[in-house]
Amino acid sequence: MDESIGAKLKMAREDAGVSLSVLAKRTNYTRGYLSNIENGRRRVTPDIILAYERALGDDVNRRSLLSGLATSVVTPLVMSEILREAFTIVLDGEISVEEWQDRVESYGHDFIVLGGNGVSARLTSDLIRLRQRSNEPATCSVAAKLMTFYGKSLPIYDNAKEAVQWYRLAAVMADRSEDLPTRVWVRGMSALALAHDVKQLPMAHLLSSEALALTDIPSAGRVGALIAQAHIAGARGQQRASIQLMEQTEQAFEATGAAGEVSDFAVPEWRYWLMASLLYSRLGDEVRGPVAQEQACRTLPARISRYARNIELHRGLMLAKAGDRRGGLDHAMTAFERMPPEYRSVSARLMLAEIERG
Repeated sequence: MDESIGAKLKMAREDAGVSLSVLAKRTNYTRGYLSNIENGRRRVTPDIILAYERALGDDVNRRSLLSGLATSVVTPLVMSEILREAFTIVLDGEISVEEWQDRVESYGHDFIVLGGNGVSARLTSDLIRLRQRSNEPATCSVAAKLMTFYGKSLPIYDNAKEAVQWYRLAAVMADRSEDLPTRVWVRGMSALALAHDVKQLPMAHLLSSEALALTDIPSAGRVGALIAQAHIAGARGQQRASIQLMEQTEQAFEATGAAGEVSDFAVPEWRYWLMASLLYSRLGDEVRGPVAQEQACRTLPARISRYARNIELHRGLMLAKAGDRRGGLDHAMTAFERMPPEYRSVSARLMLAEIERG
């Protein structure tokens, strides 16, 4: 299997006219390591295939080939874990509502620390299991949150429609829960994720507007919705409105009192400044941007230092939006290439694509 996939990777590279040395520089793998991959002497992983796809450009046929290879590598591994977990649960007995709620809280932490790739197999397994109880009011809130995490784990830059469908389903499920904080969080965080892609701004606007209309009680969901609206205003050239929305966000953030938490259900200081850094960078604001970047670095917990690499992407984005596109792209590419493959998240790839578009 690996020998065949390695040969196809080599063919894709040669078709693109890229040497092993150049590919090694672009992907941050050594030339010898890539040579062993292509000749079947090392196991092919999904990260290697995605690295080839990113490095070899946007040729339709080549991307189709590599995406197919990624599926052939990922699917058996993921499905094996899903099936094993499902049968283990059957043998161990049913999960109580309280246990489901504990699982959701752990996802909030793990999604921040590990990213979507780190929880996708477990998340898929839990969604399959929870489906049997999705009509029970007590589990609707759990299901809505898990569905939101699932949407956030999907590669929106390749298949945005699929992610959007999950967010819409999550909003419907949240409404069935009749739990106000869940309804706001699902919409606010979904809108924030969609606002990173300019093509999804209409849906981001709809979901964030719904979240803000539900309540004015400060929460992580409300903060997410406000920042989503700030991104939307900025993308539409309304810089003044974008900054005013960010000022409202700061007030909501200060009222949440989520100091020190590492969870997708909270917006502590480090996360607020990380969000502010991205927004001001997208605006090309060379006054507010560096302040937010410095504050994000200062408050970032050591155990999630991987986000410091995202801040370097923010700096590249800020430079590009402020007019230095070449300098910004070089800075961002250097930061991206230094990232371990598992840190090259959906948002990181979207940022890099945004800088490349100019």
